[in-house]
Amino acid sequence: MDKLKRKLENMSLRKTLLFVSVISLSIVGVLSIATILTASDIRQEILDTRPIIVTDYTVESSPEIANGFRIHPGKYSYGDLTDQNQLSYWAATALMIILPLLYVVTGSIAVAKVYYRWKLQTPIKVLKNGMAHISAQDLDFQILYKSDDELGKLCDLFEQMRSEVCKSNRKMWDMLQERKALTASVSHDLRTPITVIRGYLEYIDKSLSKETLTQDTLKMTV
Repeated sequence: MDKLKRKLENMSLRKTLLFVSVISLSIVGVLSIATILTASDIRQEILDTRPIIVTDYTVESSPEIANGFRIHPGKYSYGDLTDQNQLSYWAATALMIILPLLYVVTGSIAVAKVYYRWKLQTPIKVLKNGMAHISAQDLDFQILYKSDDELGKLCDLFEQMRSEVCKSNRKMWDMLQERKALTASVSHDLRTPITVIRGYLEYIDKSLSKETLTQDTLKMTV
């Protein structure tokens, strides 16, 4: 059973649908034929209960016959069925028609359910779960569905896409971290000369306000 299930999992979608349909049609055909033959036998048994009305006959007499004569019916007809037998006859006829149709409908529903459960349910669930993770901007997951059919290949492509996007995001994150570190380093390197320049500017500003700025003071600040 496990080998058959695994084989069906690796079978293509079209072949699996064809396989399940053939099995279902075979079962429906066997049940329909058995039902029709059984109903036909029941109807014939009911018809055999009709009384036979002989309207014309001939009598053969011979000493070789046990009773001395033998009656040969010429014309005869069947009488009517009783009400109960008529009801049984029409019930058997209805079952002969209704049951095969019911088998077809039941078989079609069974094909749809079995096909969905074997080929569609698991990969669709896996893909929906993956889409939910991506919608939530969460790439820390894996598509764990292995099959050689079309949906299995689709899941493999989805997993490859997720892996590539995850790698790209990690590279981008590393670049941002490096840029942040570089910015911090440059800021640290520029902080000291800027502070010195600011101090010189404040000293010159104070000297201008006190009118004590001389040529020697400018040379000293330079």
